[in-house]
Amino acid sequence: MAKNKPYNIPSKTTRKGTLKKKNVTRKIKDTIENTTKIRIDKDRLNDTSSLDTSFLEGRVDAQSRRKVLNSKSSNKKTIDLTILRNILLMVLLLVLLIITVLALMKHSTNEPKEEKVKEVEKEKIVTKMDNSYLFVGDSYVNNLNFEELDFHYIKISDDNYTTEDILNDMETIYRYNPSHIFIEVGMNDLKTGVEDNEIVTNISEIIDGIKENRPYAKIYLESIYPINTEMEEFDQESLPRNISNEYIMNINDMLKELSNDKKIEYLDIYKDLVEDEELNTEYTNDGVSLNNTGYEEVWNLIRKVVDKNGGKKN
Repeated sequence: MAKNKPYNIPSKTTRKGTLKKKNVTRKIKDTIENTTKIRIDKDRLNDTSSLDTSFLEGRVDAQSRRKVLNSKSSNKKTIDLTILRNILLMVLLLVLLIITVLALMKHSTNEPKEEKVKEVEKEKIVTKMDNSYLFVGDSYVNNLNFEELDFHYIKISDDNYTTEDILNDMETIYRYNPSHIFIEVGMNDLKTGVEDNEIVTNISEIIDGIKENRPYAKIYLESIYPINTEMEEFDQESLPRNISNEYIMNINDMLKELSNDKKIEYLDIYKDLVEDEELNTEYTNDGVSLNNTGYEEVWNLIRKVVDKNGGKKN
């Protein structure tokens, strides 16, 4: 009798595993069958008006927002670059300004170099300027005959000119820019009772003004002319008889000292017109003003100075 093989009863674990596999397989088959049952409607696919495209519109809106944001970001970057460029330009200009100011300050504090530049400028101006002679003063200048003179000259004169009048008309002197200036003034100050110190102070200011504004012009200061109170024909309307030559000489001494201090040339015409401590009677008809002979003597004295400086002829 044949032996029967023992029948192996599957364990609970094995049976459950097999059941699980069968259940999973059945679900997959059901899903596939259900999927294949969906009918695809071609007409519906072509009918775009009935399709739900909201997800596409959202995507388009998102893309538009990104473009706007990117555009704003680009514009902001451009503005930032412009601002940065302007700031750099301002900084560069400020640096250049500081360098220029420092250079000017260094130049202004360099006194020897400045002195040298002034000397060069002086040489240029002197060589370019023609010799021109300016005569400033009262009646003694106004009545001096320049008609036949053979050099360039200008007169700024008036019979009643005082030292204060000249101070108030300095711009006229500067305008002509002369190479040589002769100053003769003071007699009308004595006539109006101006003190001797004030006369000298005013003349000092006239000289300072010329030196500052026309530094390359050579200045000649004439003495106040003498008078002759001993003459019967003495003109008391032009000058009070109480004015003496001693008083005039005292002022002339101060003018000579002033000329030395200002380093200008002093022309002592007084001594060439006086005789026995009075104005030479050959040079005057009224004890104050000069006659033709007197003016000729003054002109001879001035002509020596002009010739010495090489007066340019016409």
